[in-house]
Amino acid sequence: MAFETTSTVIYGNLTFLVNSAITIGTSTMDILDNKEAQNMLKREYRASYQHSYTY
Repeated sequence: MAFETTSTVIYGNLTFLVNSAITIGTSTMDILDNKEAQNMLKREYRASYQHSYTY
């Protein structure tokens, strides 16, 4: 339940920031139709830190 609530808020904020509707993939939780919003889900990390996701 908490994961779904947090995700809803994050995706709602992204929709507001890009001023566009988004479609979320149910299995991957990626944004399917808006590259700008999808790129906002991941941020650049400082040197020596690495995010576990690989794209």
